[in-house]
Amino acid sequence: MSSTGGGVYRSSDNGDTWEHVSMAGHGASSFTLDIDGNLLAGTQLNYFVVYRSEDNGIIWQKILSGHAVTSLAVDEFGGIYAGCDSDFGPSVVKYSENNGLSWSSLNSGFHPNASITSLSISPDCI
Repeated sequence: MSSTGGGVYRSSDNGDTWEHVSMAGHGASSFTLDIDGNLLAGTQLNYFVVYRSEDNGIIWQKILSGHAVTSLAVDEFGGIYAGCDSDFGPSVVKYSENNGLSWSSLNSGFHPNASITSLSISPDCI
């Protein structure tokens, strides 16, 4: 997670050894899969971005910027939720219903200094 290290690492032997594959210095803080099985990564150091990778983490495309992303979740319909840290702006959950093409804020009821550190999707609430 440091600004000089960090990034995405991959293990092919159940975690015995690790190989750095991409995003050095990005401070990746959260990962999930989108509805198509592509990797999503949230970052909270230096870049404040949500990225998508369609090739298992080698090449990344920016789909949301300007927020220190601490958590990610995807609902059964493909909606992407990004929980954000209030240390770098307002505390919000960003939401995209169109695979990251556009985003809206879901922040009603949050304390202004709250940090969204974990997200979970309940099927009863969708």
